[in-house]
Amino acid sequence: MRFGSGWSWLKIVPVWIGLMSGVFSVFREIVGIYFPRIGNAESMFWSWTRITFIVSAFIVWWQMRQEIKKLAEENERLRRDESAATRPQLTEREQSLRSIVRDLIAGSTKAELRVLHCILDHGEIEQYQLDRAVQDRGAVASALEKWRHTLIGETVEIGTNRTSYSIVAGRRSALEAVLGPLDSP
Repeated sequence: MRFGSGWSWLKIVPVWIGLMSGVFSVFREIVGIYFPRIGNAESMFWSWTRITFIVSAFIVWWQMRQEIKKLAEENERLRRDESAATRPQLTEREQSLRSIVRDLIAGSTKAELRVLHCILDHGEIEQYQLDRAVQDRGAVASALEKWRHTLIGETVEIGTNRTSYSIVAGRRSALEAVLGPLDSP
């Protein structure tokens, strides 16, 4: 801390004058009455003036330090309150959906989870694109068998019989939250 920042003579001088005209003037008079041989009145006055200045500077420093601590604690409390306020609160429905998704994908293999990630990444993907992207037909078949109509929605185009897959409506955000990022391809 620099001496000029926050340290003002206007803070020290009133404390200094208050102490010199109050408590320290009584001490100075007691010393003068009971110990008259210590020195003359002028040197005694200037000695007590210096001592009082040092004590008043310490008092002002201590008060400022207490104020800084109080502000730091208040700042920390506000930061905690702000982080708690910005933390997303899950509704009961969102918690329920995440629980359902967790139960559905419990015990799944990495290859099956890769199928879910692939569908999540593409939004809607045709059967041949899914097979090409995952490169494991067994995992694709297993994932479709496990999660068709619960996590994976299936659309068959009339006339061409093209089959495409997407995540069932309402389950996408819960699935993204539960799955997290894909660790390995």
